[in-house]
Amino acid sequence: MTFRALGLMCTFALPCAALALAGCADADADAVGTYEVRIYGEEYIEEGIPESVFADGWSISFDEFLVVISDVEVRRGAATPVVEDATSRAFDLTAASSGEGQRVLQAEVPIGTYDEVAYRVAPATAATVAGNATPAQLAELRAGGYALLVAGTAVKAGVTKSFRLGFQTHTRYDGCEAMGVVSATSPGVSQITIHADHLLYDSLVSETPSVRFDLVASADDAGDANGEITAAELAATNILAEENYQTGNQPITDLWAYMAYQSSTVGHIDGEGHCTNTAVE
Repeated sequence: MTFRALGLMCTFALPCAALALAGCADADADAVGTYEVRIYGEEYIEEGIPESVFADGWSISFDEFLVVISDVEVRRGAATPVVEDATSRAFDLTAASSGEGQRVLQAEVPIGTYDEVAYRVAPATAATVAGNATPAQLAELRAGGYALLVAGTAVKAGVTKSFRLGFQTHTRYDGCEAMGVVSATSPGVSQITIHADHLLYDSLVSETPSVRFDLVASADDAGDANGEITAAELAATNILAEENYQTGNQPITDLWAYMAYQSSTVGHIDGEGHCTNTAVE
């Protein structure tokens, strides 16, 4: 019996079938789909952190939560990245997104499973472009050399404290455990997730830290008591005598340095997925 497969004449059934399968494999190898990387601050950033989350009765709403993301990579295991994008982009994660977050990038990639993502949270430079940040926000990030800029209001029992704090953290998040599957009809998606509550964790060493704000608020009370918490007031707040705010082997003595360290831990992937975070000097 004679078969025609891929334009070749075959006189034996089994070799012809093998050629046909090889042809399908080649076609599959060449098939492409879309991979998308997004960034999301979850409800805590878009809607605020409710009182129920805090161990000391505060609640927080954010007016701005600016993050600068760069050097995004998408991989299959430890292989060479399939997607590499060094662009530095600034996002305001308070923008309502119905749970979708903001798009960082979209790329055409071979169909398959992608299980590792890496990215960097790094200070804005003249080359940083707006993701969804406004021109004014972008200018402030560049001027301060900030990677994170957090502004909002905290409330407890009729007391209101405002804050606008910029962090110059430079952190590489690597080996992020992604779950992206690309097919011909469905895009793969990885979500860089930013956890605002990490900034207010009361321990660097506990696996189950609490979220607290009393000490942060007291920094303003001990300062000019004008209702606005500043970096200078936080830096003047010594934490060595505190029962909470344990730092392990980190040489941290004040609340500003403590929060700056926590700013290097805010990045995750796909919600609670873990990454290896490394400070970049």
